[in-house]
Amino acid sequence: MLEPRIDIAIPIIGLPWPSFPVYLKARALSMGLDFAPPLYPPALRQILETPPPAGCFDGKKILSIHGASDTLVPFDQGAAHIAEIQRQVESGGKGGVMEVWKKPGVGHAVTPDMLERTGEWVWRHALSE
Repeated sequence: MLEPRIDIAIPIIGLPWPSFPVYLKARALSMGLDFAPPLYPPALRQILETPPPAGCFDGKKILSIHGASDTLVPFDQGAAHIAEIQRQVESGGKGGVMEVWKKPGVGHAVTPDMLERTGEWVWRHALSE
């Protein structure tokens, strides 16, 4: 379950929790592994495939940063979930805001401009409100 006291999140080069089965399955299959127990045990499956509670993203402030050329954690494997989270954040009526930023030409790395954007986000949404 998501921690309700967390109002601000800044995932950098990551994917939302519901995207992990898609991501992990693609990685396992690309390595010739069977995406089944013991690699993907039922206990982990239950955790990863349980949808987040309704309304859990209402009023949140989220900056989601990605390398557009990341092949280790590809944005496209989480794009649908990211878009759904953004829809929930912005339509919840509680003043939530979400920005998704893909840095062109960057793979699985944190760049100085990603850190700068993070600092600006923290200043705007955590320190100056």
